[in-house]
Amino acid sequence: MFAIETGREQHKKRIQGLVQFIPSDDHKSFEIDVRPGIVRGWTKKTYPWPQDSPEGRLEPLLLPWGGIESLRYAWDGAKFAQKP
Repeated sequence: MFAIETGREQHKKRIQGLVQFIPSDDHKSFEIDVRPGIVRGWTKKTYPWPQDSPEGRLEPLLLPWGGIESLRYAWDGAKFAQKP
């Protein structure tokens, strides 16, 4: 099972990450590319949650100010795992 947070909303404030499926190098499967997205109503100073670390039970929503530009996940034969 693979789960990734794609957005958060609180009142009229919202942050939305970018998630897309990319063909793998062998074109037989796909990889999942994740990037920070759009923020409305929050700033780095007012956003109430920290940047979560990758490789948890739920992969993190990437924040524009979180220091992670992108992550990519690929099927390793048993699960989707973060690519180096």
